[in-house]
Amino acid sequence: NCPADTAIDFITINQNPQANFFASAAAGCPPLEVDLINTSPPLAGGTITWQLGDGTIDTVSTDTAQVVYEFSGLYNPTITLTSPDGCSTTDTINSPIEVYPLPDASFNYLPSVIDDLNPNVSFDNNEPGGFCYYTFGDGDSSIDCETSHLYADTGSYLVTLIVTSANGCVDTTYRIIEVNKLPQD
Repeated sequence: NCPADTAIDFITINQNPQANFFASAAAGCPPLEVDLINTSPPLAGGTITWQLGDGTIDTVSTDTAQVVYEFSGLYNPTITLTSPDGCSTTDTINSPIEVYPLPDASFNYLPSVIDDLNPNVSFDNNEPGGFCYYTFGDGDSSIDCETSHLYADTGSYLVTLIVTSANGCVDTTYRIIEVNKLPQD
């Protein structure tokens, strides 16, 4: 009978870190400022890497990353936790962060040449839907997206149009309207 040869060795199996986070905002208008907040259990000596969903990677290893989404779209940020022994876990946000499009506050007006004999001006917002607010530069205003205004005097008037989308995003534009005095015969 041969004696049995026995070897004992200890194997360490390291656990992957748990990665969890949430965003301070789920949706909004650009520029949308969002804080991404790590809610994972503490990871002593490990690293935190944030992929912000816009192509930016933040490797400052802090529990909070701040991102400003400048353009409309859907963004899927992620967090990756890497332990000192090289084990890592990545978590992606549950629902994408939605940045709504801005409305377009541009407008047209007719007639293109305005004078004291024809001072009635029609205004037409180029953005369908939403809420419109015009100021005509003479103290009068309108909430109609397609409206007209009668200027009582000649001069330069700063017309302002503010458009608010259904999501609450706002755009503003300004144009100077000239009401000319026709020469007298």
